[in-house]
Amino acid sequence: QKYYIDVTHGLLYGGWISLADGNWAWANSDGSLYAGWKYMPNGKWFYFDENATYPLMKTGVFSTSSGSYYVDVNNGMTSNGWIALPNNIWAWAQSSGALASGWFNTPNGKTWYFDPTTTEHGALFGLQSINGSYYYFDENNGLLRNQDITLSDGRVVHADTYGVLNIKPTDTNNGRGGNVDSDNGGDNRDANNTPTDNDSPIEPTRGNFSDRTSVLGAPLVTKEDLQRDFNKRVGSAYPAVYAEKGAATGTDFVNQLWQAAIDEGVRPELLYAQVMIETGNLRFGGDVLPEQCNFGGMGATGDGERGLSFDTVLKGLRAQALHLRAYAGYEPLTVDPSKAREVDQRYGAWILAKKANIIRKLAGTWAMDKNYAVKLVRVMNEL
Repeated sequence: QKYYIDVTHGLLYGGWISLADGNWAWANSDGSLYAGWKYMPNGKWFYFDENATYPLMKTGVFSTSSGSYYVDVNNGMTSNGWIALPNNIWAWAQSSGALASGWFNTPNGKTWYFDPTTTEHGALFGLQSINGSYYYFDENNGLLRNQDITLSDGRVVHADTYGVLNIKPTDTNNGRGGNVDSDNGGDNRDANNTPTDNDSPIEPTRGNFSDRTSVLGAPLVTKEDLQRDFNKRVGSAYPAVYAEKGAATGTDFVNQLWQAAIDEGVRPELLYAQVMIETGNLRFGGDVLPEQCNFGGMGATGDGERGLSFDTVLKGLRAQALHLRAYAGYEPLTVDPSKAREVDQRYGAWILAKKANIIRKLAGTWAMDKNYAVKLVRVMNEL
């Protein structure tokens, strides 16, 4: 334990301690210095650095194991709103206080992309290349969809339902969204800017999603939509074992699934649908057991082979999101590619080569079921 002894008053306890260098600490009733997040009587949250030699209060933007946060010296942690940072950077603090990273829908229904490569996670504005497609973010309205947009160079481009612009990728990238495909020759591409196979049938659809929807992209539904569907599909059948795997409730599970997908640029709706299809709405019953936290059948090749196991629900979901991103042909965003196998043991060049960048291409690759894409899309369109 750490303590503060004042030369005049001795041991200080039960409140704030103002240090000579301008730092602040909090002394518990026994005089020990508090470390970690603390909820104050005035309803404000403050963070005292639990990884430092002395647990001093941290202010401004900083990172912890659970994400980036912003703490004001007077008002504590910011939540549920925009944060104006230096250099004209705007970040969004979620209800938990964690700064949004990657694709995110604010409560007013607007979609934004927050730079996952920086601590500040600043919102991107204007024309942006993300995960091999171009998007346009208006400073007031977020991602623009279903409209023509006049760019700064005078070009008029069209944003489709997903916000993807009809601009072919180039061999350059802003580094925020993954690798842009430089092979942009004369192949046929769908509305998501991904190559399509003219010889394969198009699955009819009556919703936002089809088998031509890209694996990577912005969410078109909210996390609350996923939660409502989860409650209907899983309900009381939610495995109790996940309480010891870091997700005691269905809400915990959906929150972790959403974040795992967003962090890798994968559509949360797709990751969710895949989890539901692969696990039978978390009822399992096949070779994979609930306690393995393997929600994508990863490595379960049949004949009793149970596949991969993960220590926690979040680790299993992160591995699956990384695996989906790799199937689409892109290296991971959340970990250096050289360390990707520490997250997903099956990661490798053989997966990257599959280029399954639209949902249709997951049939016959991720799963041998020829109707796999149809099943995924059906779940997605029920959200």
